[in-house]
Amino acid sequence: AFFRKRNLKVHMLTHMSEAEKRFACHICSHRFSKKAFLVNHLTTHSSFRRYACEVCGSQVKTKDSLKQHRKRVHKLVTPLPQACVLQQEPEFDPKLNISTTVVVKEETVIEEFQF
Repeated sequence: AFFRKRNLKVHMLTHMSEAEKRFACHICSHRFSKKAFLVNHLTTHSSFRRYACEVCGSQVKTKDSLKQHRKRVHKLVTPLPQACVLQQEPEFDPKLNISTTVVVKEETVIEEFQF
């Protein structure tokens, strides 16, 4: 059951066909229903780990991964401390390029993503 209509709407995006998903990765062509999912996916093509566990120092690529790590390994469900976000910039990764091409149905849109 969904308590909010918006939660149901977001959930229904998981049932879209590949052709209906508007956002495509320019590296591997994997398609996504939301731009945020694509941006999160792009981290898989980079070696930069933006987040670090404040307890053990383990570094991960996404905020969601760190939340899962903290809950599973340290039994922590508190909000992430700001100290967990690493401040240094990622090394230049020519495969990612900071300018990322995002395909939106029939047209191509150039957007800037910061990792």
